[in-house]
Formats: sequence, structure tokens, C-alpha cells
Amino acid sequence: MTFTFLEALLFYRSLKFHSHYDAETNLRFVIARIKGHFELMKFIPDAPSYLNSLGWLHDELNEHPGLYGVIVREEDKEVINTFYSDFSLNSVDMSKCEDGNVTRGMIYFLCRSVELFPGRSFFFLVAIDITDQFKNFYHSVVVGSIAALLSFLLFHISWLQVKRLIGKQEELERRLLASEKLALAGKLAAMISHEIRNPLNALSMAVQYVQATGEISREVLDIIRDETERLKELSNELFGMQSDFVSGMEVFSIHPMVMELEARFSPKASSLGINFCCQYPPEDVNVRGNKKWLSRALENLLRNAFEAVPPSNGRVKFQAEVSGETLVFTVEDNGSGILEGEKAMIFEPFYTTRKEGLGLGLYIVQKVAEAHGGTVSVESSKEGGTVFFLKIPIGVREDASRKI
Repeated sequence: MTFTFLEALLFYRSLKFHSHYDAETNLRFVIARIKGHFELMKFIPDAPSYLNSLGWLHDELNEHPGLYGVIVREEDKEVINTFYSDFSLNSVDMSKCEDGNVTRGMIYFLCRSVELFPGRSFFFLVAIDITDQFKNFYHSVVVGSIAALLSFLLFHISWLQVKRLIGKQEELERRLLASEKLALAGKLAAMISHEIRNPLNALSMAVQYVQATGEISREVLDIIRDETERLKELSNELFGMQSDFVSGMEVFSIHPMVMELEARFSPKASSLGINFCCQYPPEDVNVRGNKKWLSRALENLLRNAFEAVPPSNGRVKFQAEVSGETLVFTVEDNGSGILEGEKAMIFEPFYTTRKEGLGLGLYIVQKVAEAHGGTVSVESSKEGGTVFFLKIPIGVREDASRKI
């Protein structure tokens, strides 16, 4: 609506300008005709009476399509008057008409006093009909108002439609999110139930055996220890989803941590016939980080490597080295490898290709790396297996407080 008002205002100002311009053009035309007539009479001393009377010019001006009326006076003598006999302008209008500020109905007046010849002054007044111009003005205002009203209605209807569609989209997204949460909860419950059932069954059978025989053999104790360890690992994985990996930051040495991991996995490698190689940096390195979770992340990578290689001729290489200001941990195996299509999904929570496990191991590895300002990546090994790179800066900022 504001645009329509401005448009009407601009059109009205343009109308006044063109009205004054048309009146000015016609006034100059009359002045030129009168001046031309008197100059012609100087060269025709015995001119016919109809030329001296200006009657021919009166008729010409009366039939001019752009003129409503013309008055020409020389001092108090009226030379030409093409208005109706009852036409008159008061003194106030006469004083304003030189600026073109006099309008009666649809008639626009403009007057001027001009000295055509030395000692001879003339008063000219012209009036033009601006009815057609105002009709165009009112037509544009009406059309513009209707167009503005229709535009407003269309905009309002479109906004209501968009608002309704946004509401439907938000409702669909809410339902989809609720469905995804429910599906995830169901998947998590099924996976946890499956993972817990096997250790519980083994523990239950061990208890029944002890109750039936009254003996606690070495084999029974091994079963209880192994299955309890499995439940502990499951609990740690679930706990790791919401852990704060940075709150326990401390300065620690790399050599002792790597040696602990080597001592933990060497017996398993010997029992399975796996060639396990562990390499240290030439000089010990002090880093700032969460030692417990960094060790847990490396343990997850090593456990995956041990599970991926064949038991008889499997090879797992664990290496820690310094590259510039970055500490790089490498875990390489000669297992079956990871398909290209799976590399983008292996760090997602609950994604796993094994029958056992929750699929949280690599997810925790990635979160630990990110919490330390580092990255984790995977590549195909030259031996056909897989290589994982866990990189963290040697100087982790003390003010890091990223909570996963």
C-alpha cells in the first residue's frame, strides 16, 4: 500500500508538471502569433480590415485543440478573448496565475505580462483543459490500488500456505526424529541384551557347575574371569559415549603407556600365534592429555586389529612416532581390510560388521582424538589389511574443555 501511495504521489506531481508545461507551450505559441502579427503589419501599411482586427487569429485560437481559452490585452484594451462571455478571474487568481497555481475544476490557467515592443506591454492568459490527464491519473490510482490490494492478498495467502507447509514439515521432522530415537533405543536394547546374554549364560553355567560338583576348578575361574571382563568392556563402551575425555588432562610419558599396551597384548598374540610388533619413539615424549582414555582408544584399535587378522599367520604392528609437533600412533594389520563404502561409516556409533560388539569402539576412538585436538583416519595396508592413524598434537591446550 505504501508503494501505491508513493506511486500516486509521483504521478500527481508529474501531472502538475506536464500541465504547467502544456500551458507554458501554448502561452508561448500565443505570444509568438501575436508578435508575428504586429511585425507583419509593419510591412503592410494598407492591410485589409480583417487582418487588422485579429479576427482570423481569434478563430484560429478558438479552434486550437490544446486551448480552452485565451485573453490578450494591451494595457486596458482587450485584443483577443476566446472565453465565454461570463468568464472572469478575480484579483487573487490573477496574481497567482503567473506561477500557474490557478485551477478551476479541470481548467489550468497561466498568465504573463510581456513587453513585445518598446513601450508596448501585453497581458496574456491561456487556459488548458486537463480533464483527460486527470482521468489518466485517477485511472492509474485505481488500478494501482487494486493491484496493491491483490498483491497483498496473494502475499498473505502465500504466507499462510508457507506457514502451513513449515508447520507440516516441522511435525514430520519431529515424528521422524521420534521414530529414529525409538529405533535407536530398540537397536541399542537388542544389542545390549545380546551382548549381556552370552556372558550371563556362561556365568550361570559356571555357578551351576560349582553348585553341582562343589569344586572350583581352574577352568571355572577362567570362565568367570573372562566373562566378567567382557561385561566390564561392555560397560566401559557404554560409559564412553557420554564421558568427558578432557577433564582428566595430565602430563605423562609415552614410553610407559606403549609398554603397558605391549605387555597387555603380547600374551594374547603368543596364544593365538600372531606376530605382534611394537615400536617406540627413539626418545621418550611428554604430552598433555587424558592418559586413561588415550590408552583406551589405542586398546580399541589393537583389539580390532587382533580380531581382524587370521590366527595362524596374523601380523599386527603398533608404532608410536613424532612427526614435527604431532604424535602419531599407527596400528597396522594384515587382515581382510575394510571396504571403501564402509570407511565413511565405521566411526558412526553402533555401526559394526561383527556378530558381537556394540559398534562403539571406533566411535570412542574418534571422540578421544577430537577431544585432544587430533584426528583419526584409516587407509588400506600394503599387505592387504588396514592401517589406522591416531594423531594428536604434542602440546594439548590446557583450556580445552570439549565434552563429548
